[in-house]
Amino acid sequence: GRTMFMSDSLKTDRERRILSLLLSFFLFGLCVKESVGDDGGIDLGGGVVTQTNVEHYAALALDLRDMERHIQNDEINDATNIYMEGYNSGSDTTGSRLTLHRLSSDLAQLPLNETGPSFLYHLYGLTTRSIDVSELQSNAKYADVMVRTYLTEDPSRATNAILVLNMWMYAMYLLHQGLDRCYKRSVADNPDVIPLGGGGMDEFISLWIGKEQTPGRSDGYGLYAWSQEM
Repeated sequence: GRTMFMSDSLKTDRERRILSLLLSFFLFGLCVKESVGDDGGIDLGGGVVTQTNVEHYAALALDLRDMERHIQNDEINDATNIYMEGYNSGSDTTGSRLTLHRLSSDLAQLPLNETGPSFLYHLYGLTTRSIDVSELQSNAKYADVMVRTYLTEDPSRATNAILVLNMWMYAMYLLHQGLDRCYKRSVADNPDVIPLGGGGMDEFISLWIGKEQTPGRSDGYGLYAWSQEM
């Protein structure tokens, strides 16, 4: 199962981060409520309605669902195509389709100081606690490398790897960036020059819950359903 995929150290790390995540929810909510947009929010169920249209993030859960179905039918090429090119998810604000692959590849292309603490924490461990910037940067694609390795050598682990390495890492990145933007707005002489939109929380909560998720149950396909199984 999904839980068996995680190492003991990753479980411990996750338990510790759940508390900080709950605190982040509270602080982030205080900040984001200042900015009420009219950009066509989406209903994620359970009373959760975003302020902006972030449906492309929620639809990634359906890509993960379809990948798992293809893998169970031994259709690995089809699963890989969904991972790389997307299927249910739509385009982001740049006009490019958001894919499960992009969650990790986009992070890997960022300067290390912008990737967020969760990404750096695991990168630091994978490089045997290296502080050499060039070595860290050269291993920044670790999530994508592992997912593709599983798709080739052990497909049954691929979707779990995507949940832990691609989706979870990107979700933490969104929270970190959103909180940073909220802080900058709070100390700015003219806060209006730093637009919040959904503050990053819309993107985070959409990625976290995903489409076709029943509140309080593990019958979905994304991070929320995964957390319900823990």
